[in-house]
Amino acid sequence: MSSITAALGISQLHKLDKLIKLRQEHAGYITSRILKHSEIRPPFSDDKYENIYQMYTITLQDNTTRNALQKFLLDKKIFCKVYFEPIHLGEYYKNEFKIDANSLSVTENISKRVLTLPIFPNMTLEEKKYLVDSIDEFFEGYDIHGTSNEPETP
Repeated sequence: MSSITAALGISQLHKLDKLIKLRQEHAGYITSRILKHSEIRPPFSDDKYENIYQMYTITLQDNTTRNALQKFLLDKKIFCKVYFEPIHLGEYYKNEFKIDANSLSVTENISKRVLTLPIFPNMTLEEKKYLVDSIDEFFEGYDIHGTSNEPETP
């Protein structure tokens, strides 16, 4: 690690508690607004463990809904991503350990339904509102194929 990278890291450590608190506040806002959608399960959080929300990953009811929501959000210029594919399905594990598909069916099922939404310490109220309003718009006005349920205007 270079000296400049180390200096940057040390300076960030002094801000760590504040950065975590900001992420937790943002996550609380987002969670409170998306809970009305039964199709979404927000990230797990309880009083026993502290979630710092380095990522805000939701779980959708199925792969079709996840993919349609991701496309919808990306079309609205909201970055969202599937960050982790099941590692056992990578070429190395398939070849080295002879692991085949469906050997970890729960992992594979969950990986097809998760989507990571944007969250960062300096996220503004307008950015959070745009995110949750867009999610509302998706679930209230679009079917899972991403086509509008609204009648066409002449």
